[in-house]
Amino acid sequence: MHPTSKALVLMEKKKFEIKEYPILDPAEAGALIKVELAGICGTDVHVYNGQVPGKEPYPVILGHEIVGKIEKLGECLTTDSQGLPIKEGDRVFVAPAIACGKCYKCLVSEAPTRCQFKKAYGFVKNPDQEPHLTGGFSSYLQMSYTGSLFLKTDVSPSSAVVLEPFTIALHALEKASIQIGDVVIVQGSGAIGLLTVLGAKLTGASKIISIGAPQGRLDLAKELGADVTINIEKYGPDERITIAKEHTPNGFGADVVLECAGSPKAVREGLDMLGEGGTFVEVGNFTDNGEVEINPFKHLIGKNNTVYGVWGAYPKHFIKGLRWIEKIPNVFSDLVTHIVPLERVGEIIDSLANNYHYQGKDIIKAAVRPDSQE
Repeated sequence: MHPTSKALVLMEKKKFEIKEYPILDPAEAGALIKVELAGICGTDVHVYNGQVPGKEPYPVILGHEIVGKIEKLGECLTTDSQGLPIKEGDRVFVAPAIACGKCYKCLVSEAPTRCQFKKAYGFVKNPDQEPHLTGGFSSYLQMSYTGSLFLKTDVSPSSAVVLEPFTIALHALEKASIQIGDVVIVQGSGAIGLLTVLGAKLTGASKIISIGAPQGRLDLAKELGADVTINIEKYGPDERITIAKEHTPNGFGADVVLECAGSPKAVREGLDMLGEGGTFVEVGNFTDNGEVEINPFKHLIGKNNTVYGVWGAYPKHFIKGLRWIEKIPNVFSDLVTHIVPLERVGEIIDSLANNYHYQGKDIIKAAVRPDSQE
C-alpha cells in the first residue's frame, strides 16, 4: 500500500476538488519533493477561469512556482542543475518547463519556451495517470521528467517562491537592453511589474516610472526603485501619457517601456509614452486578451522603435535570478503578502481576478502552503 498525498485538482472551469494520490518512488534520475510553497500565478487565474485558448486543460494540478525539500532521491541523481551536491532534506526550487532540445523551435528558432514537445509542472493534464503529482498545489511533487531544472538554495521558501516571476522580469529586461542612465516606464504593478521595477533599478536605469494600482502596490514600487508612480485609478489614459512624458528628458518619451499590465489597451498607451529610438517590451498579455489598434508610422517606423515580445524564461534566467534572491532575500520575501492552504486557493484566485484584495489587505504575491491547516 503506497502512502498518499493530498492534491488540489482543477476538475473543470472554477471547480477545485481535493483528492488523494499515491506517492510513488522516484525514478532513477528523479526526486520526490515535499512542497513547502507554491506561488499562485496570473496564469493559474486564467486557467481557473477558462481563459486559456486551445485544448482543454482539465483535470490538472496547478502550481508551477514550486519550492520544497527533497524527500527522496532517485539512485542516479546526485547534483542539482548547477552541479551542486544534493541530499535528502535540501531545499530546491523546481523550474516549471522542460524543453525537448530537439524540435525546430528549440534548435532553429532558439525559443525553448515555445518548444513543440514541452512538458511543464503545473500544467500536466489528468493526474489520475502516473506519476500523478505533477503540480505544486499538492503535498508532494514527483520531479520525474528528464531534463528538469532544479536549483538548491538555502534562502527561505517565501524568498525562493518568487524566483519564477522574477525570471519573467529578467527575460524582459534582457530584451530591453537597458543602458545606464535610461528612463524606463513599467506599466502594471502586479508581481511581475514590481519585479521589473526592481530589475530595472539593478540594471542601471536613472529614472523609473511605475504605472498601476492600487496605491499600496505603487508605494511598494517606490521602495523597490521607482522614482515616479502614476495611479491608474486617479488618472485616465491621456493624463497618464502626459504625466509620464513630463518626467522624461524634454518630454520626448522614455527610452524603454515594459508592458506588464496584461491589458491590450496598455500596449497602445505604452507606445505613446515611448521616445525616439526607444524599445518597447510586451510582457503582460500572455493569453489572448483581445486586440488593439496602433499606427505603424506613428508608433513604430516614425520613431524608429524596436518592439519585443517575451514568453516565459530560459534556464539562465533561473540561475541568474536565484543569485540575486540569495543576495537580497528579504526584498523578495516581503513581496509574499498571502499564504493560504489548499482549501482557500479558489477564494484568493477570485480576488486576484477582481480587486486584488484578500483578508483585509492588497495582494502582492500569493502562495499556497499545501499542508497548512484551515
